[in-house]
Amino acid sequence: MEDDIREPQLDEDHHTRLRYLSWLKKVENKWERQTATLHAGESHPILEAQKSLEKQLLEQKDLEQRMQAHIAGISSLRSKLQAKRVAIV
Repeated sequence: MEDDIREPQLDEDHHTRLRYLSWLKKVENKWERQTATLHAGESHPILEAQKSLEKQLLEQKDLEQRMQAHIAGISSLRSKLQAKRVAIV
């Protein structure tokens, strides 16, 4: 998302099935509340950007978990190797 857009919020009216997206946008050095009405199935660039960021965050968390598991495996192998060295000496 751009630096001049903040705090996106999505609300849904369950009776009309309309969704209301609101966000703060910087206009002439002032923050103004902007609102868009979305019909069922309709999207907005702000929502797409937010989904993209959420997907990237999930991928990053998954990568971090895999990396931690890999590091733990390396540490375990190092400990075993050191134990064998001690046994040989």
